[in-house]
Amino acid sequence: MAEIHITDAYRQPVDAILAALRTDAQLGLSEPEAEARRKKFGRNELAAEDPVPDGALDDPLIPDEEPALPEFAEPVVLPDVPPIALPEALFS
Repeated sequence: MAEIHITDAYRQPVDAILAALRTDAQLGLSEPEAEARRKKFGRNELAAEDPVPDGALDDPLIPDEEPALPEFAEPVVLPDVPPIALPEALFS
């Protein structure tokens, strides 16, 4: 394959990238070529991360019985404000 650095790939014409990767934009790789690359480079997938252990995100300063967001533990109470008198001109 022709040498194209990943940091410069966006500057290259699409045809140059396809030629460097020895592939076709419409057909992709042939099965034998895909298998050869899989053997050489491995599968095209991200490594799985270790799960977060239980309790790792617990905050020792917040007791278990206290809600995480106490401001949302009770319903919102709106103050008793009388309605504003709107001029009749707005509705005519």
